[in-house]
Amino acid sequence: MDLRGKRALLTGGRAKIGMYIALMLLRAGAALTITTRFPRDAARRFSLMDDYDDWGDRLTVVGVDLRDPAQVTAVADEVAASGPLDILINNAAQTVRRSPGAYSGLVDGESVPLSGKAESVAMVSMGRTSQAHPASLAAAGETLSTLENTSPLASANAQRVAVDALQAGSASLERIAAGTAVDAGGLIPDLVDSNSWVQTVEQIAPLEMLEVQLCNAVAPFILLSRLRPALEASKARRKYVVNVSAMEGVFSRRYKGSGHPHTNMAKAGLNMLTRTSAAELYERGILMTAVDTGWITDERPHSTKTRLASEGFRAPLDLVDGAARVVDPIVRGEAGEDVYGVFLKDFESYPW
Repeated sequence: MDLRGKRALLTGGRAKIGMYIALMLLRAGAALTITTRFPRDAARRFSLMDDYDDWGDRLTVVGVDLRDPAQVTAVADEVAASGPLDILINNAAQTVRRSPGAYSGLVDGESVPLSGKAESVAMVSMGRTSQAHPASLAAAGETLSTLENTSPLASANAQRVAVDALQAGSASLERIAAGTAVDAGGLIPDLVDSNSWVQTVEQIAPLEMLEVQLCNAVAPFILLSRLRPALEASKARRKYVVNVSAMEGVFSRRYKGSGHPHTNMAKAGLNMLTRTSAAELYERGILMTAVDTGWITDERPHSTKTRLASEGFRAPLDLVDGAARVVDPIVRGEAGEDVYGVFLKDFESYPW
């Protein structure tokens, strides 16, 4: 796949599947803008890649809170003002709302100035992401300064979070027991016995329900709506919109459990956006698909996950597998195949 000369926007590109999608696009030659709630951590992560010098000048990191429609609109307008767009990937999603302390390492790192290669990453902020948003994620009673923290210890800790999160086993049972664990997203693992993945409709807090809709369904709608002219302005034969969805949003699935109804709602809405608008967009050369990444992350509460892990369970796919599924419609399009208006599971069309 050769994406030289193409511009792409990827939401949620800092960590996990999003980071590997970003690397695939950058290594294929695209000029890429990613969004994240933690832009400085994103800069540190990407600068750690061995081949950063090959594509670092084509990466832009935008700090934005996708729960805020005003910020989402501002991002779209910023991207559109820079010229035609070839690729929009709506990847960012909130699945389980973490406890405030889970974000502490990332929150602290946003007040630490960048150093080394990370300083060369192009950065854009929508105004409130690196201050108010992380502050709202901090533990209750914790006082956060919005001033730059230039201490050597703070700098070392911020770098350690980025490095550790990229290492296999960073959230192992041994590291959890030692209090040194961070997951692939840079979060401290939650040790709760219940979370919204297993909760039913009356147990889901209204705030969490609203956050999930805003991030998972409303933001993609706004971005597509505002960026359609920029996509149409591209001279490429094919432009792409990939909505990262999940089987949880599929109606044709025979079994549907009672847990996490709010995330099911959001993904179902994203699927319906795809199904409703794809044919009409195709008339303008825009190929829109919805893609299931496969089972990569176990979202169940800590006690359940640790018990199953001790019995040898692991999710069947890894982050690279998931990213490959997201990029697949673009790979196929660049090879001459028009893939649009479908929900893709394991690289094949699947009933809605």
